[in-house]
Amino acid sequence: MRLCISRILAIGLIATMSSAARSKPAIAEAPQNSNAHSLQVQASLTQSCPPGDVEDSDGDFARNLSQFTADLCFFQQSFKEGNLTWILQVIVNTRKPDAFFWVVPHDDEDAAFDSAVYAVKTYGGTVVAVHTKGERNNGNQDPNRNFDLGSGKKCTAQTAPSPKYTAEVMKFRPKDAPIVALHTNMGGGSTISILKPESHNAIAFVSSSPMHSISPNNTLVFVASVLPPDKDPLLAGFVKRLNATGIHVLYEVVSITKSNCSLSHYAALKGIKDYINIEVLDGDVNAQKAMVDKVIKLLPQPK
Repeated sequence: MRLCISRILAIGLIATMSSAARSKPAIAEAPQNSNAHSLQVQASLTQSCPPGDVEDSDGDFARNLSQFTADLCFFQQSFKEGNLTWILQVIVNTRKPDAFFWVVPHDDEDAAFDSAVYAVKTYGGTVVAVHTKGERNNGNQDPNRNFDLGSGKKCTAQTAPSPKYTAEVMKFRPKDAPIVALHTNMGGGSTISILKPESHNAIAFVSSSPMHSISPNNTLVFVASVLPPDKDPLLAGFVKRLNATGIHVLYEVVSITKSNCSLSHYAALKGIKDYINIEVLDGDVNAQKAMVDKVIKLLPQPK
């Protein structure tokens, strides 16, 4: 059954609506069709957000509907590169569109999407979320192993070079905006752990007073540089400040010969200084939002 959320709810949940109305938005039922499991959310018609529908079969937008007040608008863009069709879903804070660039590469990480909505609503900027209908990958391609440096060669984890994918994601980055990637991990045997820096050719900087979270060892940030910490004093100072707020840090030392085409490697090799990846245990959205609050205070602020 196809569901549609009216445009007036999608762009506003209008300021005059009561809190009770916000918590129970009206959803209208549309006729059945072949797209029986898709949820279409009407995008707003503003200069920042072109008209169109957002495919929401995994419920990301429906789950966050109450957050989409008049200052947020959203739309999606699809394109084809090689054998893959990509869908990018974009959320813009129309009051502060140029503040920060939030990226959610994995569509199976619901807490990361929810945190991105919170972050863009609270601090401004633009979100790009890769939509793969609730799956981690697009076919055989991990979206976070698909950031192309333009050499014409593919990384080990790529099915093919991806200059178009990279350009389409990065074109939404406001000029010089810090990049904040949002991810979750499965804990337990996950390689995303402050105890396993070797899994990422990284150096672990452990906070002496870790912030509260469901799984402190899996709650951390990644930073990346082509230089080791003793040769990159600005990033090393940033790491020290993160540790002081209770955040563990994995510092990746990146080289072009060993790039895995992740966004962190791409940022380091392109000389993008203000990049950070916030990781929490799957489902720990409260910790991720708290990390966003801590990290934003340490990043360059929009003018």
